[in-house]
Amino acid sequence: MRYTQAHLKNQIDFWKNVFKEIIILSLDETCVDTAVLINANLKRKRKQIDLADLLIASTAVSNNLPLVTLNRKHFDRIDELSILD
Repeated sequence: MRYTQAHLKNQIDFWKNVFKEIIILSLDETCVDTAVLINANLKRKRKQIDLADLLIASTAVSNNLPLVTLNRKHFDRIDELSILD
């Protein structure tokens, strides 16, 4: 499929509108501290998850926000995390 200029403009406009509605959370010191604690708990249970998922989860936990995901496999291991699917 060839992308025409009109199609590319539609895609750009679509994503601009999506990101107008999304709040981007920074990975701050609190998130990192939370990640360390979550990782220690998971390591103790021998149920560690990859770094990207750990940072995503710790950002949600440290901001007292639920995580919306279709990938519950790793995130279900984190007791502190509220998950919406």
